[in-house]
Amino acid sequence: MKPQIWVIFLVFANVSASIGQIDDTFGASTLQDQWIGDRDKFTITDDQRLQLNAPEAGSASLFAPYQLTDSVVWEVDIHMDFNPSNSNALRLYLYHEDPSSADANRLYLKIGTTGNLDALELYQYINGSDELIATGTLATLAQKPDISLISKYDKDGILSVSLFGEQIGCLFDDIYTYIDPSYFNTSGFFGWICSFTSTRRDKFFFDNVHVGKRSSDTIAPRVRSIRSTGDTLTLEFSEAIIQTLSITIQPDISFSEVLVLKDKAQIIGMIAASQSYQLSLSNFEDLSGNIGDTTINYTTGRQPDVGDLLINEILFNPKGEGADYIEIINTTSLPISLTEVSLLNNTKGNPIPLTIDQINANAILLFTTDIQNITTSYPFHNIDAMHQQTLPKWNNGDGNASILWRGNVIDALDYDEDMHLSILDDVDGVSLERIDINQPTQDRDNWTSGAGSVYYGTPGVSNSTVSLASATTFVLSEPIFSPNNDGLSDELKIDYELERPGYIATLSIYTDRGRLIHELMRNQTLSTQGTITWDGRDKSGNIAPIGLYILLIDLFDLSGGRYRQKLTFGIADYLD
Repeated sequence: MKPQIWVIFLVFANVSASIGQIDDTFGASTLQDQWIGDRDKFTITDDQRLQLNAPEAGSASLFAPYQLTDSVVWEVDIHMDFNPSNSNALRLYLYHEDPSSADANRLYLKIGTTGNLDALELYQYINGSDELIATGTLATLAQKPDISLISKYDKDGILSVSLFGEQIGCLFDDIYTYIDPSYFNTSGFFGWICSFTSTRRDKFFFDNVHVGKRSSDTIAPRVRSIRSTGDTLTLEFSEAIIQTLSITIQPDISFSEVLVLKDKAQIIGMIAASQSYQLSLSNFEDLSGNIGDTTINYTTGRQPDVGDLLINEILFNPKGEGADYIEIINTTSLPISLTEVSLLNNTKGNPIPLTIDQINANAILLFTTDIQNITTSYPFHNIDAMHQQTLPKWNNGDGNASILWRGNVIDALDYDEDMHLSILDDVDGVSLERIDINQPTQDRDNWTSGAGSVYYGTPGVSNSTVSLASATTFVLSEPIFSPNNDGLSDELKIDYELERPGYIATLSIYTDRGRLIHELMRNQTLSTQGTITWDGRDKSGNIAPIGLYILLIDLFDLSGGRYRQKLTFGIADYLD
């Protein structure tokens, strides 16, 4: 597609130094008070978009006020889940002097005409009638428009309108016009009017609205991430860019198309699996004219084989109304493509495709239906490894979790709640953790409960019950501490490492004369390594006096194994 630009010369009279902005991502359950018009005809969806929801055919409008300045940007995401027409159309008002007046000055963009050549049209209301002053590329918006629109006005008097969408790539149209300065007041309204038949009364969607002063931007755009999906490389940028991207790839590949989609670019061509590429990117320009250049080394994921992707942890019985999760580990030293990988409970339901394209070498990914619930429930987590999506329905008592590639099982776990430690009275909210990735997934002895010391789950991080070759040890990081809140050695820190998982611990603190003053834990499962702290307070909540103390460590497991260790330490006042 030939790059084009819509340009309109504007000069605003009596420009105000202050600014009234509009910012709405529709994250609240109700519409912000600034919006006026047919508020009852719009609702906010579960995925936090504004949706038209009118009772019958007709029209519906929403407007919000803002201040005109010498630097203004208009941004909005628009989805029309139908092919537009004159009867089902959208008018997006960049400026409306007074929505309550039929004779007020206005400048608006229209989507919806007769036939199948729909283009973005720019209208101005002047001399008592609407006048078409610019038309974009024909047929661009004929098929269910799903676009991001960015329009900006700068101090040089230029207004540009930019469209981004998967159907159109990045579109700019070359049109120049002049609008008399007296046409504008210092304040106005932004908004839209939807016209619709009864079958389209709930098919308009809006999101990510911003209208206001464009901040000074002197930072060049950068590439935030890159991923491969089949024959497509997708680059994600730190901000929206225009279609001036130059790409050189080594080793050379034949690519048929490069699509710039607002803050993403898709390179479509002969992308090989398990291939290291060097991408040289230049001349990618943001909307403020800053230009980026960079070189990236990237290895595409290979197709998974049996043993490459393993189930590493699963929560199938969450506490209360909590969410399930499953953790997958890449056991190889190469990235693996997930584009044809799915999850399944083979006792019920259909495979659920994963919504992420790739897992890095030796990485862990966690999938859940509610990231916020998981991060709140399990303090030992890695939110960067988490991805929210639909999961199979897993029974609380027993069931199956399988990883599939192209419909073939590459790993599977038949689980039941009896695989948890019998010492636990309640397994709600307790995950099952894999002990050793080198042992079979279906080996029941290769699974155990998440340790109580890490709140019974480690979503997105190494398991609390990984198998270690080292002997069991408990060590005090400092033999003397001073719990006086002076910021120096205020806590007793006990570092430990266990030879294997499954130990249940009781840690007790005694005076040097054998009087019990505090229990740090009783009959609690431990992770295979970690640190336990004591703030120096006894069982009554008082700071223990200066003196010598004994830490008694008792461990046992369900097979009869026992371990006991005593450590001596001291409490002082101030430490130099």
